[in-house]
Amino acid sequence: SRGDEAPDDPTPQREGPYRTDEPGSSSELALVRVMLLHPALSEGVIEAVGRLDEEEGAHPELAAAPDAEHGAMRDPVYRSLYEAIVVHGAEASPDVLAESLEPDGIEVMEAIRAEPGAVMDGPRTVDDALRRLKERSLRERLDELERMTPLAAGEEKDALLTEKDRRRRELMAIGGRGWKSVRK
Repeated sequence: SRGDEAPDDPTPQREGPYRTDEPGSSSELALVRVMLLHPALSEGVIEAVGRLDEEEGAHPELAAAPDAEHGAMRDPVYRSLYEAIVVHGAEASPDVLAESLEPDGIEVMEAIRAEPGAVMDGPRTVDDALRRLKERSLRERLDELERMTPLAAGEEKDALLTEKDRRRRELMAIGGRGWKSVRK
């Protein structure tokens, strides 16, 4: 071992801005960005996210894995920012919001606030982001139903097929793209 090496640090250090692999996270970021840059729209975002969260748990037979993160805001950093805004209000100072955040959350908040013109049309951005999060949820439910249907029989199978059909129609109604076509 050379003397100029840093001691082993168990926490990996990230290089560059925060990035996530969470599907749909760009929509979560868009909502947080709108809330920070257009505080007047925050209450509507909070109400809409609450409705999406309620819908996420709407079908008890579709139990996700216990460790699966469900709800509209799944990325831990974007969710922490969202929750800080819910608790402290969108008009809260960055210092007040930062009290509830980990370093990654503070970094993302500062990056958003550094680009005040990043959201040109707040209401449209919110609508698009909510639609994409709803689409993500519907696709996941359809995938769960697809996995469950072959294992079911009788009335249970009929109920699952009815639910799949309803979810597909709902996905098409919001402009969802490209879910498996029905060939079976």
